[in-house]
Amino acid sequence: MKSDSRDKKEAEDNLRREKNLEEAKKITIKNDPSLPEPKCVKISVLEGYRGQRVKVFGWVHRLRRQGKNLMFLVLRDGTVFLQCVLADELYLCYNGLLLSTESSVAVYGMLNLTPKGKRAPGGHELSCDFWELIGLASAGGADNLINESDVDVQLNNRHMMIRGENMSKIFRALSMITRCFRDHFFDRGYCEVAPPTLVQTQSSQLYLETCLPALGDVFCIMQLYRAEQSRTQRHLVEYTHVEAKCSFLSFEDLLNQLKDLICDVVDRFLSSCSLPTIRKRDAYKQYCRYCDKSASCCETKENV
Repeated sequence: MKSDSRDKKEAEDNLRREKNLEEAKKITIKNDPSLPEPKCVKISVLEGYRGQRVKVFGWVHRLRRQGKNLMFLVLRDGTVFLQCVLADELYLCYNGLLLSTESSVAVYGMLNLTPKGKRAPGGHELSCDFWELIGLASAGGADNLINESDVDVQLNNRHMMIRGENMSKIFRALSMITRCFRDHFFDRGYCEVAPPTLVQTQSSQLYLETCLPALGDVFCIMQLYRAEQSRTQRHLVEYTHVEAKCSFLSFEDLLNQLKDLICDVVDRFLSSCSLPTIRKRDAYKQYCRYCDKSASCCETKENV
């Protein structure tokens, strides 16, 4: 009895949806030529375009339909996020009813400050007057994978998993750390080389040593691989390798250079990223314990 009732309700819902889609096909949205020509910009620089009409490309990160004629989108373009408001025909059109997360779109509209008492990424939102669907994604998108516990499913859909906020932050942190290492070595007069990686016995250490007489102090940042079939945190199949070689130095000189490397890279990283103040202060306290700089320098960092 309950099964029959459920099937009947599903059939009615499907019929109602098909009817709504047929009605939506009759709605056509157009870009109003009387409006100012929009400026195509990245989301990360939108703050300087408040009060202006802009055009933004991006992927639908989140989607929320409210009532019968209002839809909120949170877009991402690989930089930051932007909230967009679509109302009336912009929502009720055929593409508006089919729109799903991870679809790619182009949105046009005025960039306004978020209404008082409301919150949105960046403190502003886009009031859309026109939009275009570039590519429609399958229903569900990354939402079906975020809470997936099967490791094999996550690995097979890695291209979708990295679109989550946590995974993208890890990639950005890795990029910044790599940059900090590279900037440190360049500022100290090192020369970067790229040794072969897919070899059986030689390591980058041997290749770097052969470069010393020709290039002086050298370093490399590269991917290395290990033939292990384990997924535990103690066994890495692939990792980013940082190595440097210097000539004519004592063991004491080596220790000083290692200390300088660690302290300088941590300092560069903490100075460049948007960590909360309390976390920055704690991190500086930890690394300044091993820093040979003056106490006043560390005290200044603690007050960041």
